[in-house]
Amino acid sequence: MNRLYILLVALFTATACEKSVSEEEIPASTSSEMKANSSSSWQLLEYYQASINGEGEGGWVMADTQKPEVVTFNTDGTFSSNENWLWHSMNYDRYQLIQDNKVILTSSKTGATATFIYQPEKDNTLLFNGICRENCSRKYRKVG
Repeated sequence: MNRLYILLVALFTATACEKSVSEEEIPASTSSEMKANSSSSWQLLEYYQASINGEGEGGWVMADTQKPEVVTFNTDGTFSSNENWLWHSMNYDRYQLIQDNKVILTSSKTGATATFIYQPEKDNTLLFNGICRENCSRKYRKVG
């Protein structure tokens, strides 16, 4: 009985300290910094494929240079993509930073929204992909 009581107290203490971050708690400067730093175009460099050639291991695959996939974030909060972008048919045309590494894309035509991972890397590349069950990472390099 005493062990059960100690275990319950430990679990309660651990979960009581957990805090989720709401959109209001994110500093306003983060969103403006992202916009200021992201007014640029990015071209797909490589993407992660969960299984290559039917094998169990995944790996990075070079993008098709004949059909470049390009996304653009503008300082006014608008977003655009070329027809080769994987999610182009969703007509996303606005973006909003909701956390340091997450962006909501919105279509003003359809009202559709989706959350994407947005993670700038030190080598002038960007990990930008939808949230999915498997690893669906897509790495872009800055162009222009």
